[in-house]
Amino acid sequence: MHATVAEENTASLPLLERIGYDRVRGIREDDGSVTRLLTCGAGRAREAADGAPEF
Repeated sequence: MHATVAEENTASLPLLERIGYDRVRGIREDDGSVTRLLTCGAGRAREAADGAPEF
């Protein structure tokens, strides 16, 4: 699984890392901002979800 998050989104980046995502690289946008690409393998996502409530 992949996620893209604006670098200035200081709430989402640490949250995604806590649930098992790893930062892969930064992508420089046309306006000069940076979008972070994160990725998480299915096994790591399952491990992070253990004990989480089901919806």
